[in-house]
Amino acid sequence: MSNSTSPLPRPDLNGLIVQQPGNAAQYLVFNGLACHIPDPPTEQALFAPINVNQMDLSGVARGPELSRGSLVIVRSDGYQSFFTNGVAHHIPNPSVLQQYSFRQPAHALPNDDLFNAIPRGVDVAARASIPQLV
Repeated sequence: MSNSTSPLPRPDLNGLIVQQPGNAAQYLVFNGLACHIPDPPTEQALFAPINVNQMDLSGVARGPELSRGSLVIVRSDGYQSFFTNGVAHHIPNPSVLQQYSFRQPAHALPNDDLFNAIPRGVDVAARASIPQLV
């Protein structure tokens, strides 16, 4: 009997960099979806340290590939966002920043007007805990 299920979002993996064993492609789990990291320069610009977790990704839903040049940006008041695919996703607190291993300090834009002109996406979500069944 085969157990064929569709891949599902995995918010319990948020912030992890994951890789299917035997495959060079690496993914950031962003808001429950495995988003392909397009190249080493993008990975190095986003994360420090870079810790890759080997795991079976067949059950993890895929999200959009991160854009080349994705990075964490900061406004003059300290408001930080994850910028990818032309959209800024607010990083709500230091705990989320740490869960994602986002590189610090964030990239400061030349002025706040430029930062504020970037379209806003959903906030970067913290890693969710999965309730244990008894």
